[in-house]
Amino acid sequence: MRLLLAFSACLCVSITQLFYVAAATQNASDNSGPNIRTVFEVASIRRDLREGLVPSRLRMSPSGRFDARLDLKSLIRYAYRFEGERIVGGPDTLLRQNYIISATAVQGAVLEKDADRQMLKSLLADRFALKVRLESETRDGMVLRRERADRLGPNLIRRSIPCDGGLVERAFSNTTSVSTVPDAERCSIAMRNERMRGSVKDMAEFAGYLSVQAAKPVRDETGLEGSYSIDVTFDPATLLPFLRPTVSPYAAYPKVSEAFKDSLGLRLDTERTPGRVLVIEHVESPTEN
Repeated sequence: MRLLLAFSACLCVSITQLFYVAAATQNASDNSGPNIRTVFEVASIRRDLREGLVPSRLRMSPSGRFDARLDLKSLIRYAYRFEGERIVGGPDTLLRQNYIISATAVQGAVLEKDADRQMLKSLLADRFALKVRLESETRDGMVLRRERADRLGPNLIRRSIPCDGGLVERAFSNTTSVSTVPDAERCSIAMRNERMRGSVKDMAEFAGYLSVQAAKPVRDETGLEGSYSIDVTFDPATLLPFLRPTVSPYAAYPKVSEAFKDSLGLRLDTERTPGRVLVIEHVESPTEN
């Protein structure tokens, strides 16, 4: 059976943008402006007791309806924008527990960019008693660079019409967070078996997408501007760490480093890279409702 690796259209704002880690106890009174809120008005939380592989979901509609079906660690990762970086501490059994969350923003609230992250952060502090701290570290990472300064690879094509970003923040769902951009104009990239194909807002966002895939920091140093279409085929076990202990059915395909050079004209150089660690100091099971 063919291995399906679908990271279709991944979740809204580049991972390489400035990370804002607010205090977990932040509430609505911290905001200026009467209609901006960082807390949900109503929130229902219950454990997802289904067994086996359960589809993940995380989305927020423009009307303020928030729905999530994820394990607690992934919820924390999304709220604090920690895709591709380490989260340590906390009881493993609780962090792996899947939860179903249905919540609603305050009626009439202005849903600015990252509103769902801020409200989820407040919910985690309130209902899960989550307390975290941020630390720095130097760890193995990768740097995305051009192979040659005078040309790109045949499958890295500059788009004449830019697409809307948001790949990293859509990592857990097929829908974007708060957005009014038509689907046809949104960036969308997916990896299915041995093929990675789609479009990215810019190379910084592509580096962020690779960070999620490789579970390590990836920094963009290509110097390229604008949106690009991407199509590259390689053995996925050479990029995705969870496949490495197994015998890859795609071993006949080139390694990711070779495929990126030949198809995209890019290099993925392994380097020690500054990174961050989110340390969970306290977290507990919520009261379900």
